[in-house]
Amino acid sequence: MSADPVDLVIDASVGTKWFVPEILSEQASLLLGDGFRCHVPVLFYTEVVQAIWKKVRLRQELKDEDGRIICKRLLIMSLEIHPTNPVLELAFDLALETGRTVYDCVYVATAQTMACRLVTADRRLYNAFQGTPLASSLIWVADIPVQFASRCDPGTGDHE
Repeated sequence: MSADPVDLVIDASVGTKWFVPEILSEQASLLLGDGFRCHVPVLFYTEVVQAIWKKVRLRQELKDEDGRIICKRLLIMSLEIHPTNPVLELAFDLALETGRTVYDCVYVATAQTMACRLVTADRRLYNAFQGTPLASSLIWVADIPVQFASRCDPGTGDHE
């Protein structure tokens, strides 16, 4: 494995999969290994916790205490946090061009300003950028094992 980890921006659709077993959770967990350095805009935390709240309150898929534990675990993760203010204008323009939300486009804009790629499990976001000059900037989470085979060690993906 290379000494330098790959820098990737991670969106909340992937971050939620780190804590809740669902489709593509295994692939999302690969990003927690030593081969990757995960970057997130500060809104990532709010969006992940919102998704967990929905699973507790609206869908009753998780117990209240499980949601609280996930929140605590999320806050101690080793993620590189980026402010959103520097990318808001770009995010707004991307949202206008693609019809996606500014929230979604903050992740894309963060990746663009860092000259790295965004990993998402949000099919609508991923599809919105296909056929655009930014298509290669997005990685579908299921493609992580293929695109980064030499960096994916299933034994290193840990949720804590």
